[in-house]
Amino acid sequence: MEKLHQLMTNAFSQNQNNILKLQAQIADSLQGNLIIESNKSSLQFYCSTGSTCRRYLSKTKQHQEITQLLQKKYDEKCLKLLTQRQNAIAAFLKKDPHDTFDEIWNAFPTECQKKLIPFKEPTARRLDLWKRKTFNQKPLVPGIKTFKTINGETVRSKSEKIIADLLYYYNVPYRYEMACTLNELGTIYPDFTIYDIRKNRLVYLEHFGMIDNPDYSQKMIIRYNDYVKSGFADRLIISMESSTQPLNVKALIPLIKPYSLTKADDIID
Repeated sequence: MEKLHQLMTNAFSQNQNNILKLQAQIADSLQGNLIIESNKSSLQFYCSTGSTCRRYLSKTKQHQEITQLLQKKYDEKCLKLLTQRQNAIAAFLKKDPHDTFDEIWNAFPTECQKKLIPFKEPTARRLDLWKRKTFNQKPLVPGIKTFKTINGETVRSKSEKIIADLLYYYNVPYRYEMACTLNELGTIYPDFTIYDIRKNRLVYLEHFGMIDNPDYSQKMIIRYNDYVKSGFADRLIISMESSTQPLNVKALIPLIKPYSLTKADDIID
């Protein structure tokens, strides 16, 4: 229900913008209303400015006026529909309770929670279970240079350290090089796996760090295509760099912030 309430809130805001847009278009349009009458196989157009007063519009001489009044008539019908819909959404939002299942759960003492079977798995518990769950990780090759992240992981490159530290700073739940299965490549190890707590799904962040290397780029194209074929196109984040173009941190931040456990207003950029 929390998702439904948010969807309706978003719909109300979008609807309001569309209503204002149509109102502005109608206010700027010609005076009068278009009357359309059918005469055998043709249409006749009239402009009405009152209850009884109307003026014939010639399709050839007053084509532009007909077009503008026709658009106004269409806009008015759309505005009526949007207004009706807006009233319905407003009524729903007024009656829909703002409580969430998490709030109901958290209102019970811990001792009571241990005896309860939740109707919906509480967010904090889902997150805790994901963090404690063991996973297959790609082993590090002995002797290669590594980097330590703020969160204590050992990663393979400076750019991966930067990304890991960003995820940590923005309070994004993640794992480094956790195994994932694709349709054609089989088991792979994405650089970072993010837990999207709001949609209860995994999101993959891949850093392509040598895109000016032809052999490497070819492998990454194959990897990307397999992500798409495996149905992960809508939950894949890609960052890139080359020998002349470093990792663009500013471009990456908006891509990871939606998965932060911290409210947007609490994040200091």
